[in-house]
Amino acid sequence: MYIPAPSYHGSQCYTSNDQGFWVDCLDRNDVDSIISFVKDRGYISSTDIPTCFMVKELADAFPDASVILGIRDSPKKWVESFENTVMQHYREGF
Repeated sequence: MYIPAPSYHGSQCYTSNDQGFWVDCLDRNDVDSIISFVKDRGYISSTDIPTCFMVKELADAFPDASVILGIRDSPKKWVESFENTVMQHYREGF
């Protein structure tokens, strides 16, 4: 599926120095600031962390949005995928 607008991805926390914002909002469960962040920057979708920690809240705020849940065949497959994607980026410093 092609999405003709920006999508927020977890790696952007590091490349755009948004880490402090997300940690603060998640610690305080500040959904309103996250919704403003998403809207103000024109994002129409998100993947991965950090938005996965507030799926219900974001789905409530955007009731017409689709939520796509990716699953793996087993916990082992999930770990392999995590190691080959997220952790690889982490080790390389994004």
